[in-house]
Amino acid sequence: MYIQFCTPAHICSHYIGPTLLVKDNFVSMFLDDLLSSLRINGDRNAFCIKDEFYKYSELEKGIKSIISQLEDIPDDIPKGRIGIVCSDDFETYASLLAVWFSGSAYVPLGLQNPVERNLSILTAAGVSVIISKIQLDPQSYSNFTIIQPNTSREIDAELDPTAIAKDDLLYILFTSGSTGNP
Repeated sequence: MYIQFCTPAHICSHYIGPTLLVKDNFVSMFLDDLLSSLRINGDRNAFCIKDEFYKYSELEKGIKSIISQLEDIPDDIPKGRIGIVCSDDFETYASLLAVWFSGSAYVPLGLQNPVERNLSILTAAGVSVIISKIQLDPQSYSNFTIIQPNTSREIDAELDPTAIAKDDLLYILFTSGSTGNP
């Protein structure tokens, strides 16, 4: 089993290089820049997914909607690591960004993975909350809080990124290597 833990410091040292780092927090810089783009470019296209265009204003609304859903989860349920069933769709991208804006790490789950593999990943990563556009088997995932992303929810609140320290996790990526197990 191979697990990759990624922190802002890891990204900076591997992708940016320590000498080019202006702030000590790459993710905060990224989120600040994204927030600025959301505000300035509301009517411009942010994504093209499967020949459908999504505007920055739609992305902001989607991020806010998902953050609001995460905030609705009771406080006694840990939200530091959130599983996301990933596919190439708007809800997945909005979910990934919402998780970062909320100060959590995401754990990507394969849409085509067998249930046993996803459960193994979720357990090993210490995930309690899953965001999934597709309906998950409630019996198999009964130990988890499942959110179906609603990107059309109207939220008046300002989008304000939660501070992320350079040693906080951004995501946890599982690969099977030669064992076939996560």
